[in-house]
Amino acid sequence: MHGLKKFNQSHVLLRRAYLVIRHTNRSHEII
Repeated sequence: MHGLKKFNQSHVLLRRAYLVIRHTNRSHEII
């Protein structure tokens, strides 16, 4: 159970980083 919670936290961080990368890429495309 504890391992699953840790996995969920890492997944959230990865997803957040993915969204940030997508946002920066989109900004670069606009520029």
